[in-house]
Amino acid sequence: MPGKRATRKHNKKTTNIFNINVNTDFRDKNVKTAENQYVANLLENKEVFDFACKILFLTIQHSKKVGLSKDFILEVIKSWIVGDILVKLGYTEQDANTVCNITTLKEFTSWNRENKITICQLMSAYYKFETSNVFLQKCIEYDNDLKMKFMETIRDYFKIPKSMDYSELKHTIIEKSNGYWFYLWVVTFLQSSKSNLLHRRSDSDDEYVRMWIKDIDYKQVSDTSKFKLHKLTKNDVKYNQLQNYSEKTLVIGKTYQRPRLDGIWINIMKKYKKEVISGPSGSACMSFQNIFEVSKIMPKTNKNKILLLLCCVADMSIYYHSISEIIQTYVKESGLPDYSLDMDDVQYLEKLKF
Repeated sequence: MPGKRATRKHNKKTTNIFNINVNTDFRDKNVKTAENQYVANLLENKEVFDFACKILFLTIQHSKKVGLSKDFILEVIKSWIVGDILVKLGYTEQDANTVCNITTLKEFTSWNRENKITICQLMSAYYKFETSNVFLQKCIEYDNDLKMKFMETIRDYFKIPKSMDYSELKHTIIEKSNGYWFYLWVVTFLQSSKSNLLHRRSDSDDEYVRMWIKDIDYKQVSDTSKFKLHKLTKNDVKYNQLQNYSEKTLVIGKTYQRPRLDGIWINIMKKYKKEVISGPSGSACMSFQNIFEVSKIMPKTNKNKILLLLCCVADMSIYYHSISEIIQTYVKESGLPDYSLDMDDVQYLEKLKF
């Protein structure tokens, strides 16, 4: 019937389509072993560690430059623990205060190495910057080119007149409207012209790819039907990275993004025997976007693009995203050599040269 809108029917067979406790690792055993060993090697790699330090140090310095308070920065880089459950890895309160006061990259890197801070801690401390609407807003207001591009995007999509400047938009519309993620939403989904599963918003289509859990009540963090949890053991690939939290249970990727079981995306991943954790990596794309295009804390060289990818793989893999999920979106984002799912992921990464 013309004009009639299609509706989604979730019958008894589909009530469990986002079950977070179903095993979705389709890799052959030898592939899993090779990938785990590759990640273990990355976590001990000095160049990757130094680059993770550089990312966090420069981001902290840029936060100060754009006018964010020390209290804001400390909240971003600290670990977040609820009871005995580790929600977000980072620094202790004392260590966060110490690193926030360091003024040179050399001292920052040395302090982190001497105090056995890990790549996972460094990258987890960084990630909350890239998803912070406050951080992004301050970066846009600090950089006239970013502000101009932001306003051009708003005018293009919302058709506001040229007579409305940024100040008027901010004070009369944005500050008085609902929605917490507006700046991030505009920059990531409207402004970017890159055609991967994140920027086309295809990654959040729960009919084909996955469902994004927007409202999470951390008071229910022990509910294993709502939170995907992992108890650390000495057999974990990342145990040495998380020894300070060895008595803790981790909140991991499927808590926030839940691939649709038997959906088109997961069935493609299954066909090529890839691991599925939480779907195409948006965090890897936003890291690239934030570091090279928003905060602009370092140049977009081939070496920097590859090292950022390796930092993402070292940190996110095992618990938050599979290596395939990271490469799948990052390659288009960064312009690195083309990738397809019939490739061996470790071999693809090892062939990247700078």
